[in-house]
Amino acid sequence: MLKDIQKGFIDAIEFTESEGSVQFINNKSKTLANKICKDFYKKHSVIIEQYKTAMANSGKYFESGEYANIGHDFWLTSQGHGAGFWDRDIDTELEKQLTKISQTYSFNVYVSRNKIVLDCWGM
Repeated sequence: MLKDIQKGFIDAIEFTESEGSVQFINNKSKTLANKICKDFYKKHSVIIEQYKTAMANSGKYFESGEYANIGHDFWLTSQGHGAGFWDRDIDTELEKQLTKISQTYSFNVYVSRNKIVLDCWGM
């Protein structure tokens, strides 16, 4: 479950930040991303599990992909990409709560040596 959230989060970073030959997040940043997702889940596991159940009950997602979608939406929402928790149309109250939580995480993303680098304040 946590590994799926982490994978979805990293996949979303690579999807949104890739340009030309820059396609992959560096190893140090992967470690940081995994730590961020662990923090996110540890602090908010109750609401994340409620949202995961709502996703499963909606019939819109395959059960195995729900945690990865949560990681993906965590990244998109935290970065204001115009998609994320708030636009899933699953459970408005849970989506509002997860959007608010995601927006408390602050990231800086840049490219160094053809790799995506992630910084997070307070981590």
